[in-house]
Amino acid sequence: LDGFVCRYLGCDPTVDTTIRDGPQSLWANNMRTGMMLAIAEDLDRAGFEAIETEYSHPKKSVRELKEDPWERLRLLRQRVTRTPLRAIHGRFRQFQISPPVLYELLIQCVARAGVRQARISDEWNQISMWQWKVRVARDAGIDPIINVIFAHSPKHTDEYFAERVRQLASMAVYRICLKDPGGLLTPERMRTLVPAVLAVAGDKEVELHSHCTTGLGPLNALEAVKLGIRTINVGVPPLPQIGQPAYAAGEKRGNPVLTAPPQPAWLTGAPPIRDPRQNQGPRY
Repeated sequence: LDGFVCRYLGCDPTVDTTIRDGPQSLWANNMRTGMMLAIAEDLDRAGFEAIETEYSHPKKSVRELKEDPWERLRLLRQRVTRTPLRAIHGRFRQFQISPPVLYELLIQCVARAGVRQARISDEWNQISMWQWKVRVARDAGIDPIINVIFAHSPKHTDEYFAERVRQLASMAVYRICLKDPGGLLTPERMRTLVPAVLAVAGDKEVELHSHCTTGLGPLNALEAVKLGIRTINVGVPPLPQIGQPAYAAGEKRGNPVLTAPPQPAWLTGAPPIRDPRQNQGPRY
């Protein structure tokens, strides 16, 4: 799988979100443990840099699916032996308002279950919350990737995001992630935002997590790679259609695609791909 995206995008091995953002965005987190285990070894062999596995709200799996979220992580870790497992952590609200110590306990339990990376958010991009969450992750032995959450408003200028990244670059973060959960980014905005962010990131690598709500996710991914971002969050169809660009061309609302360049090909100059599994002409 991963060879396709690296060949056409020219980026390093990507981060897979198929069993995390895919079911969260499309299936209301109704993907069961057995469904994840069925493809876990294939994802492990694909050569991803990391595989996202867990969101910080186990209420769905416990209350509705009647499944043990910790057993899910342990079983995935048994099958995924080469690729680091990654969690995503933002707010931690369960059945009621939760004190901060529960977030610390969550990180410790996730680490014991075999997760080695966590992509961490604060909705307001607050430096103080980032500092606390980075410390909690490091204490538990987890590499923290901090999300800088994109928004569109008069306040959210390129200078605003560059200042946030500059401060993150001085922290003990493993990586910085430019996150566009609302699918608001455009290739035009990428051309000013990404250079401003990379200029102050120092030695911290920046990756892109975008959504395809407007259909621009794949084009944003291509633009990001052209501008110097080397890692893109992607998903395997049919699960990336609202989340990351997908691994197949033509996805309308998903996470970036892995098996072919986004349509239309004339935008990228990419050659057509002939699918050997189908008796059809070239597709883009």
